[in-house]
Amino acid sequence: MSGAFAGLRVAFTGRLDRIARRRAEALVREGGGLPVRHVSRRTDLLVVGMRGWGVLPRGEVSAKLRRAEALRRAGHPIEILSERAFLARAGLGAAGGVREDAIPLERAARLTGLPETLLARCVALGIVGDEGGGLDFADLAGLRGIAALLRTGADPAEIAGALARLARLMPELERPLAQLRLLRRDGRLVAALEGARLTPWGQLLLPLEGAGDGPGDVDALLAAGVAAEERGDWLGAERSYRAALAADPDCGEGWYNLASAHMARGRLREAERCLREAVRRLPGLASAWYNLGYVLDELGRPGAALRALRRAVRLAPGHADAHFNLAVVAERLGRAGEALAHWRACLELSGDREVRALARRRIRALEAAAREASRARS
Repeated sequence: MSGAFAGLRVAFTGRLDRIARRRAEALVREGGGLPVRHVSRRTDLLVVGMRGWGVLPRGEVSAKLRRAEALRRAGHPIEILSERAFLARAGLGAAGGVREDAIPLERAARLTGLPETLLARCVALGIVGDEGGGLDFADLAGLRGIAALLRTGADPAEIAGALARLARLMPELERPLAQLRLLRRDGRLVAALEGARLTPWGQLLLPLEGAGDGPGDVDALLAAGVAAEERGDWLGAERSYRAALAADPDCGEGWYNLASAHMARGRLREAERCLREAVRRLPGLASAWYNLGYVLDELGRPGAALRALRRAVRLAPGHADAHFNLAVVAERLGRAGEALAHWRACLELSGDREVRALARRRIRALEAAAREASRARS
C-alpha cells in the first residue's frame, strides 16, 4: 500500500464496520496521506463507513457526505469511497481497479431509470459496485429490486445499513442486494423470506394473512401497481393499490402510491386525502410531505403547502426539489428571508443546471431587495 494515499487529505464519515477509525487513519498516514476531520475544498477523499447508517436520526446521510456530493457537483474533484473500496486501496481487500466489463454509472442510470447521482450514492455506501466502484449485471438486478423503494423516499443509507446487518445475520449470502427482496412494512425495511419477513435486527415477523401468490398478498399487489405505473397504466396501478389497501388499510406505502396515481391523472383532492393517510402512517417519509406540499400549493393553499414542505426538508435536508418548492412558495407569501435560505440550499444541492441558474437569479434579486430595504430604513 506504499503511497496509496500520497499527498491526499482523507476524511471519514459514519462508523467503520471492518476496522477501527484509529487504524484506518494510521493506514492513511502509512500510505503518505493526512487524515482530516472536516470536508472542505481542500479534502481529496471521503471514506464512507458502513456501520450504523440505518439508525441515524430520520435515516439521513451524514452532513460530510452531503457536503462532498455538493463539492463534486460544483466541479471539485473530491473522491468518495465506500469502506470496502478504501480497504482495497490500502491493500487489505481484493485488488482494486474497475473491471473491463464494468457498467458505467451513466449506462446503469439508463437501464434502471434511477438518477446517476442516486446511483453514485449507492456505490459510495457500498450497496453496489466492487472495490473499484464497477457495476455488473447482478448489481443492476439488485437495483431494479429496490428502485420502487428509492423512488418512494427510502434513503440509500438506510438500505445500506439494512443490507449490512442482514449480511451478518446470513453470512452465506454473497450478494445480499441481488439475493434478498427488500420491502417497506410499517415504516421499516424488511427482507422477504419464504412468505415471512425478517428485520435487519433478526426479528422474524409472521406472514401476512393470505400472503403468497393470492389476491391478499399486499406486497404482490403493490409490485403489480408499480409495474403498471412503469407501463403508463395509471388506472391499472390505481386498481392494484386499492386492492392492496383493501387487504391492509394501514399500509402507508399503499396510500403513498395511490396518491401518485391520482396525481398522474390530475385528481389532486383525492391525492391530498391519500397523502394525509400516508404521512399519518409514515410520518418520517420526506417524499410524502414533499408531494403533499406540491398538491396543496396546486390546490391554492400555499400556507398549508409551506408547512408540509418545511416538514419535508427537516426530514431530508438534502432534498433539492423540496428546497426549490419551499423557496418558491415562501417567496410568493412574502417570506423573503426564508425563501433566500432555501434558494441557497437549492443552489448547493441541485444537479439541474437550469434550476441552479434560476436559484442564482432569485438570490441576487432577494439580496438586492434586502439591501434596498436596509438603505430605505437608514
